Amino acid sequence: ESGPRASSHTYQFCPAAHRLPLLRLFAKHASQHPLLPERHGQTRTAEEIYRDAVSEMYQHCKVNNLTEVWAYLWNSWYCCQRWRLWAHSAYPQSVPRKRTTMIVEALWRGIKRLVLHMYNRPRVDLALHSIVTRAIPPY
Repeated sequence: ESGPRASSHTYQFCPAAHRLPLLRLFAKHASQHPLLPERHGQTRTAEEIYRDAVSEMYQHCKVNNLTEVWAYLWNSWYCCQRWRLWAHSAYPQSVPRKRTTMIVEALWRGIKRLVLHMYNRPRVDLALHSIVTRAIPPY
């Protein structure tokens, strides 16, 4: 490579402090889908998800002065042609089966950890009662 940054021995394409936040944003954008409501029960269209994901990643890179990272992310992941290859929201008609299994498993793991943590193998009636009274938020 050429240029002033390529000759620097301390240059890093993406500093270590920014890798985890970028990865979390990327994972969040990959898993959003029009059929899965957001945290407050709101749903968004596939176009809104795409627009917001691009904007959020761009703003994150801009605020943290990661211009080269943004250029890479745009060209390799966030442009329209590439977005369709990896984002679940690119197919708004259905949710991939693998993803729904992962969601159910994560929900059940959370219930076991937060609600049924004191019971090794709870009976069905105890598990159901605990889920209804402690895990499901009251309306």
